[in-house]
Parts: sequence; C-alpha cells; structure tokens
Amino acid sequence: MDCKFRPGFRVLFPVAVAIFCCLSPLLATAADTLPVLGTDAESIKQYDATVEDAGRPLRWNLSYMKYNQSLNTKLFDSLVQRGVTHIVVNVGLENSLSVIKSGKLDEDLKQLASGMFQWHQAHPQIQLIVRPFHEMNGDWYPWGFKNGHNGNSIAQFNPAWRHVRNVMHVRFPDLPFMWCPNVNQNNNFITYYPGNDQVEYIGFDGYNHSTSQGGWVTMEKVFHDSLAAVRTTPGIDPRKPLVIGETATTEPNAEAAAAGHTKAEWFGHTYGNMGWWLHNEAPKFGVTTVLYFNYPDIYTGKALPPEAYKNDYLIYDPQLRNAAESRTAFRASVHDLP
Repeated sequence: MDCKFRPGFRVLFPVAVAIFCCLSPLLATAADTLPVLGTDAESIKQYDATVEDAGRPLRWNLSYMKYNQSLNTKLFDSLVQRGVTHIVVNVGLENSLSVIKSGKLDEDLKQLASGMFQWHQAHPQIQLIVRPFHEMNGDWYPWGFKNGHNGNSIAQFNPAWRHVRNVMHVRFPDLPFMWCPNVNQNNNFITYYPGNDQVEYIGFDGYNHSTSQGGWVTMEKVFHDSLAAVRTTPGIDPRKPLVIGETATTEPNAEAAAAGHTKAEWFGHTYGNMGWWLHNEAPKFGVTTVLYFNYPDIYTGKALPPEAYKNDYLIYDPQLRNAAESRTAFRASVHDLP
C-alpha cells in the first residue's frame, strides 16, 4: 500500500523519525558508558591469571609500591605487550601527614617521578597515573586521619596532598593524580578533597568483607552512598572520571552461607550484585573503570590452606568447592565490558 494515502501519516512519520534520531545518540551513549575492566596485579603472572579467570582482556592495571622503591618497569613493559592502556601506580608513603608535608620524602618522590616520566616518554600511548594516600579516610595506613590515627588530622590532608603533587610535578609535570578514599568512612568529601585542579581521577575502594567483618553486602550497597555523595558535592566536578580502584568479595562467612549467599551470587546479574551494578549503577554515576582485586588473601598475598582463609577474593580458587560457579558468574557479568 502506498503510505502517502494513509490519513495522518505525513504528520506522524516525520515525528517518529525525529524521536528516533534524538534517542539513538542517547542509546549509543548509554552503551558506551559501560566501565572498562581492569585488575590490581603486582606481577605479570598474577595479571595473566586474572585474564584467564575473567575470560577476557583487561585494559587497566594497578600495582603497589613504596615511595622509596624502584619502579617496576619490567611489569609495565609486559602489561603493554598484553594491550594494557592505563597503568596506575599506588604509592605507599609510609609516614604520617606531617612528616610527608615536612619534605622528608621529597628526594625519593622526585626520583620516582623521574622514573615514571622516562618510562612514559618511551611509551607515550600509555597513561601513567599515580595514586598516593589511598584510603586516607581510614585508620589502617600511616597517612590515614580517621580518629586522629598516627597523629594525623583531616586538616593536614590537603596540604600534604598538594605538597606531594607539587614535588612530583617538578619531574613529571603532566602526571595525573588519583584521589581515592575508602567507601563510607567519611562521605563529607569536600573537607578533604584537594581541589579540582589537584585531581585528575576520583577513585573509591570498597569490598564485601564477609569472612573477616561479617554480614553480606552487595556491590550496590558497598558503593551507592559514597558515589551519590561525591557526584552531588558542590565544589567537586561531577565530570571527573570515576574509577573503582579496588573491589572484591570474599567467600561468605558461616552466617552468610547459611542464608544462601555465595560468591557466584555476588558476581551475578540480580539486583544489587556485580553484573547488575556494572550495567546500571556504574553508567549512572559515570564510573569509567572497575579494577577487581583478585588476591587469595589480603594479609599475605599468598595462597593459604582452606582452613586458614580470611579474605579469599579470588575469582577462581580451585581449593574451594564452588570455584567453577564463581568463575562462570564473573565471566558472564563482564564479557561485554569495553
């Protein structure tokens, strides 16, 4: 039938086309905002094992070092060969905020920045990012200010941050910095946010620590309140890239297991769990990257016999009964991420 003879068609058809054209870019944008997947590997063996567990490539990696250690450029080179595009260097400053601000670490920080600059000059296609002072709102690192830990105060934090940034920028002027609190320790972020001119990436660390801290919390419960707070805090640019620097789940403790919870559930697509969160909450808050902390035990970084496990974050641990189900659920939730 010739459509031009249908009543109202010439009015409705252009309207429909206009609506479709308006919606198409939005739909494409939504698909494009799924977060990139990465991990926190300290060796290429650990990185490769996580790629195997995830069943797909990983584009970001975060590794850990102390401020006075040599840069692990051998690891960086191997990561580049495997297609990694962003490398985050977590720098443990190992001192109180007052000591850091005093300049005691400056020469080591300059040397570290020089090494990062030289490596980046040889690999300009890779973005190097530094992450100092991570989880500064807690009381478990020397620079943490919660409850006056180690003589620190919240008022000391921003000056110490600016000092470290200024010192490292002497040798690497364009080095991006990631500011990364722990979730739900102090969501009054403006009191210790160094400033939009001081931060290129905003990060958060958060876990389901069932075996060591009890309970069972979904990924949505872990991150929602802190992400909502940082995205609505006046003075913090809501366009800043947001990175989940560390996240993982343990096996359930006895109580959680009795309630039917499993690591495979936490990785899954049901409401609040990882697969759902990656495809719904992460785009909503502008999360650009999620790094999974694929470690056997947070305290040692080494495999332990099952009876000694405290925080087994592994995607796939063959020593555990439900290992295959966990890995299958993880792969199903991340297979379509960029």
